[in-house]
Amino acid sequence: MFLMYFGVTVVASDQTTIAQPDLQVGGFSVFGTNVTGATSVTSGWGSVYMDGNLQVNSNVVVNGQIVSTNLVQVRRIAISKNDQLLTAGSAIQPVSSYVRVRGDTEPVSLGSPQIAAGQPGQLLTLQGVASGLKVNLVNGNGLRTNLEQPFSLGEYDTIQFIFDDSSGNWVEINRSNNRWSN
Repeated sequence: MFLMYFGVTVVASDQTTIAQPDLQVGGFSVFGTNVTGATSVTSGWGSVYMDGNLQVNSNVVVNGQIVSTNLVQVRRIAISKNDQLLTAGSAIQPVSSYVRVRGDTEPVSLGSPQIAAGQPGQLLTLQGVASGLKVNLVNGNGLRTNLEQPFSLGEYDTIQFIFDDSSGNWVEINRSNNRWSN
């Protein structure tokens, strides 16, 4: 079965309505090849609605946040819309009051700022989700940590901040090292 619709209202299998998707794909595979020979599908604008599975056998690059009520599987580690996979020199994005973090492929130290600016008085709780892929936070670069002590977010560790708009810093409220071992 081959279905491709542009700019119409579609009804998903769970009976939710998707109004005016720019592209709906269902019932077939899409393959393309770029100049380096990697399989890729490129979209320049708009939204794509897929009712079913998507399998990518090369890289997926997301410029912006992933918004989903379902889970995305990355290296068989479940991540949700509140999870951020970080690389060295990147910044945590305070997209909600609770964000789960881990290094993408290795433990990471963040850039400057370590956490992007928030709203005045915004509270942010960070939780580490992987002991081998810790996120290291240090005093400075937009953070004011308790007694200027660094903190390494491993699995189940948490730290909470409030955003001080007068200084542009995230100020630590509390932390909890919840790992069995450091």
